[in-house]
Amino acid sequence: MENLLEYIVSGILAALGIACVSSGLYRVKGIYRRCTAKTSATVISNRGKRNPSQRRVVYEATLEDGKTVLFEERATTEGLYAPEVGETVELFYDPNDHKRFSYPKRSRSMAIFYFICGAILLAVAVYVLIKFTA
Repeated sequence: MENLLEYIVSGILAALGIACVSSGLYRVKGIYRRCTAKTSATVISNRGKRNPSQRRVVYEATLEDGKTVLFEERATTEGLYAPEVGETVELFYDPNDHKRFSYPKRSRSMAIFYFICGAILLAVAVYVLIKFTA
């Protein structure tokens, strides 16, 4: 019982690390199970509305039925790959929910970021367990 705090901290760090790694896996593999339709889209913005220093990419595409749709990323990610305004890219989207989509090159960039964060958190969790419970 004397090492309870270390176990709790280690468990929280490990859970966060596993969540980061699983989020990365979803970006690489899982999203393509639902995003089966493909379209060509043009980047109309790659800056945040409230904070222009953050990346928030907005794509405009015309779907097969002739409907024009905006695809907007929910996450703001500074420092990760973002296409330039005016660039045309291939997007995969969920035909049943247009809010779920993926641009493979950006998704890989974000997945690598999540993998690195998850690995660091898991390494710190193991270090805490070894250092403070031995």
